[in-house]
Amino acid sequence: MKKIKDISYAKINLTLEIIELRDDGYHNIETIMHKINLYDIIEISLTGGTTISINMDKGNIPLTDNIIYKTAILMAKKLRPLYGVSIKVNKNIPFGSGLGGGSSNSATVIKLLNSIWNGNLTFNELKEIADKVGSDVPFFLYDDAVYCKEKGNIVNPLGKIKSFWIILAIPPFEIKAKEAYRLWDEFQEKEPAGKSKILAKKITKTNPAEWVNYMINHLEKPVISNFLEMKKVVNLMQESNALKIMMSGSGGCIFGLYENKEKAETDLKKIKYPGWQFKIISSVRSNNEK
Repeated sequence: MKKIKDISYAKINLTLEIIELRDDGYHNIETIMHKINLYDIIEISLTGGTTISINMDKGNIPLTDNIIYKTAILMAKKLRPLYGVSIKVNKNIPFGSGLGGGSSNSATVIKLLNSIWNGNLTFNELKEIADKVGSDVPFFLYDDAVYCKEKGNIVNPLGKIKSFWIILAIPPFEIKAKEAYRLWDEFQEKEPAGKSKILAKKITKTNPAEWVNYMINHLEKPVISNFLEMKKVVNLMQESNALKIMMSGSGGCIFGLYENKEKAETDLKKIKYPGWQFKIISSVRSNNEK
């Protein structure tokens, strides 16, 4: 039977500003995101039956809570396929890290199922399905830097930016997005918004050193104030040559951003904290980037 596979990239938030709590319990946000070269591998095979099975090499997630299964069911309802599929996921993106692993997996599965089930859905139709799955999922259908607003599901592509490197600090624990936003709701020292709009205008025209001062994450202070280890790692990384140290998304990954790999390699030798992993990772280069 037919088999296809693809890479499912992680992301970092270069900005994440929370505008307000919505009536539906979600938050309106403004964020700029970019993919990084940390990825899962997803392989989908047609089966002789009509069922959908999922095999993940890490994490024991019940189907009722599995975003990949939810995605596959939505695609099956849309396409009415003749055959079932077996979905295998080789996980490298850590769970509960603020790197968008689940949302990225969902977007990749949408594209792969559209292909293997001969869906011929348009890009806008794929976006509609992605939006039904989760707020971050539409972003992962795009390349390059993207500015998102409202729940994060309104996507405005910005184009390609100059490549960068990060040292990614991965904690030995997970932080649920729901918990991070709850901490923000209760946090008294709210930060003003506006940097995402400014960075959206600058990011494709200048080097990282010229736009890092517009990077911000409104979830960082409320989350880190509740996780002492994260504060210690941030303090440790602030002694490095990174242009900016920041938490990605709802945490708990922290990253330092660099314009060149050599400085990141020098700093990586000096950065250590018990239980945490530290990796050098590049931004994902667009297909047309030299």
